[in-house]
Amino acid sequence: MTSTMTQPRSRPTMPQARGEFEAALGARFREVRKRQKVWLVPLAKALGCSVNTIRWHEYGARMLRADLLVRAAEFMNVPHEDLIGTKVGDRLKVYQPLPQANDEGEKRHEANP
Repeated sequence: MTSTMTQPRSRPTMPQARGEFEAALGARFREVRKRQKVWLVPLAKALGCSVNTIRWHEYGARMLRADLLVRAAEFMNVPHEDLIGTKVGDRLKVYQPLPQANDEGEKRHEANP
């Protein structure tokens, strides 16, 4: 009589953030998605990507392309700026707006606080 031994299942590995910026951007994305009560599967279908792609973005291990971020914002019914954040206290500044051009076409430079 032979016994069938199976290998114990290993736990799936959690994606590791590439860096502080990626982790902050992904956390912001996840925060907005949950606040808007958007599930991963419908969002992935709307973006034309896998659920894991979004999951990895939320962990900071992968970055979504800019066009997918804009489409995600539209799907979640939020401004795209909400997905890339702003400076909060002394935390990492994830989003920094570009200088606006004035009427003469010159860029306006503002001091960063």
